Amino acid sequence: MRICIYVFAWALFPTCLETHILDLTTMTWSHVVTDGPYPKSEGFTACTLGTSIVIFGGKELSSPYTTHSRVVNDVFSFCTRTMTWSHVGKSLDPPLDSIEALNEPPARYSHSACTWNGKMLVFGGCSGYRKEMDDLYSFSWYHMVPRLTDLCLSTLVERTPHTLPLVTTLPDDLFHLLFHTMAQHRKLTRVMLPLFLANPSFASTEISLTVCGPMVDDEWLHTIAQMGEPYTQKWEALDISNCKMVTNKGLRKLTLLSNLKILMADEDSRITCDGLRMFKDHLPGVDVVLCRQSQPIYKVS
Repeated sequence: MRICIYVFAWALFPTCLETHILDLTTMTWSHVVTDGPYPKSEGFTACTLGTSIVIFGGKELSSPYTTHSRVVNDVFSFCTRTMTWSHVGKSLDPPLDSIEALNEPPARYSHSACTWNGKMLVFGGCSGYRKEMDDLYSFSWYHMVPRLTDLCLSTLVERTPHTLPLVTTLPDDLFHLLFHTMAQHRKLTRVMLPLFLANPSFASTEISLTVCGPMVDDEWLHTIAQMGEPYTQKWEALDISNCKMVTNKGLRKLTLLSNLKILMADEDSRITCDGLRMFKDHLPGVDVVLCRQSQPIYKVS
């Protein structure tokens, strides 16, 4: 295992930020060529998080011959494996967590930073008006995970249906994200629906098909109704408020959901007043709410 010290130094500001590495095992220096957008500031802090070095803040000089400067709250990361810089963003997206309050850390330079318990802590420093600061913020590398999640989701969606056997092995949060992502990209089909609804991750008694809206028709509702017990006995609320292709035929299929208490439907769907009366006759205890643009507008009596 190599233990190294990384030194970032301006060779020609602001066009050349050199990177030098001191290997503490052999006590030898090496100069490496890096790639990617690097920070163009001074007075920043650098902390190691995993295999990356995270740079925060600093004072960006327009040239070495002027005192004009701009204080920034940019975040950069340097991967020690690939020797590559990446610009994470300004204050991150989502922003850094304040230990005292959830707000963005103001731009600063000459501040202090350290790593603790997998997080980078940022304290104090000076603002652009040389005002001293005494606030404390923390940054967890966990905030970068959604980018990896997006990559996993896009791969699963692109390779559907070959990736369907993997669906049941996904963590709950990724499982629900995959359901919504596939629906938004119109990759979710009626045949796949039971695979998702029967998964233990869908332990809720509510089903919302609004994200699938344009695809949902009577056959989709028929598929839900034919799943049988214990599913038809479990669901108490069904939201089809963005599903305009549904007709009285599909509504009739939903009468098999004997424990249903709330049904939200779209006022612009193909369901007629006769269809609503038929549904209420079969399930008089269900509250039927008509919606416009997925927002409730009135309850059917």
